[in-house]
Amino acid sequence: MSIFTDIESALTEAKDEKFALLTQKTIPTLNKESFIGVRTPDLRKLAKNLQSAMILAIFSQLSPTVSSRSISSIPSSSQR
Repeated sequence: MSIFTDIESALTEAKDEKFALLTQKTIPTLNKESFIGVRTPDLRKLAKNLQSAMILAIFSQLSPTVSSRSISSIPSSSQR
């Protein structure tokens, strides 16, 4: 599984349909399928987890004793 697939699945898990509809109204010229509706706090958590995962991946190449972590540990909007 690639990093892009992990990010896409994490974004999909964190999506909020009501927020996507609200965002669509602010930019009516874009295609409605372009909006996922992920709130900023969830995006920040994803970025933080991604940064940690990338750092761990770099160190795991240097040292075989470091374990890797998944970036998809963002709680979904229903878990807030």
